[in-house]
Amino acid sequence: GTSGAWSGNRARADLVKKFFPLGNVPEESQSYDVAAAANDDRALFCSAGHTLDADDPAMFTSGLGVAKFTNFKVDGSAGSDATFPDADFFLFRVAEAYLNYAEALIRQNGPEDANALAAINAVRNRANASSMTRCTLDDLCDEWSREFYFEGLRRPTLVRFNKFGGNNGYNWQWKGGTYEGRNFASYMNVFAIPTKDLTANSNLQQNEGYK
Repeated sequence: GTSGAWSGNRARADLVKKFFPLGNVPEESQSYDVAAAANDDRALFCSAGHTLDADDPAMFTSGLGVAKFTNFKVDGSAGSDATFPDADFFLFRVAEAYLNYAEALIRQNGPEDANALAAINAVRNRANASSMTRCTLDDLCDEWSREFYFEGLRRPTLVRFNKFGGNNGYNWQWKGGTYEGRNFASYMNVFAIPTKDLTANSNLQQNEGYK
């Protein structure tokens, strides 16, 4: 729905495999066809002409194209400006409240909590995905990824699940600057305090690891 050429975001294979665990993504130019093959409306990727693995970040065809955001309205009509898309970017979605609620219950009561499963399945059923009968914290971490990829929540989610910094073995392509992925120090779970803030307030001390 835009007038410019698409040179947009691409997905690492690790994200795509949340929908296609075997990596068997059909080659489709329409993202809705990929979603249909995944049995999950959230799998919005362009696979035609793309490789699953993003082994060369400089190549646009390296890694599947992400088609999650468009410049179309819900009725299919075009946005008001073809150059500057006016699609809303959500600050908080109902699905986030549902998954937060489910996560709290699972952490407290375990993977078979009925209310947690009902909340998770409400999110999944909206996407025409199959219902879960059991959901571990690892399963839920993957569900956060399927629902919120490219919406700015993955880093804090991984920190919360102890899958970001530290010797946790949870790696993905290009984590830590290597194609295979590698662990990095746990101090990176917390951001550095910007230099301009340290300069403006002498009472502040830089966070551990960034000094």
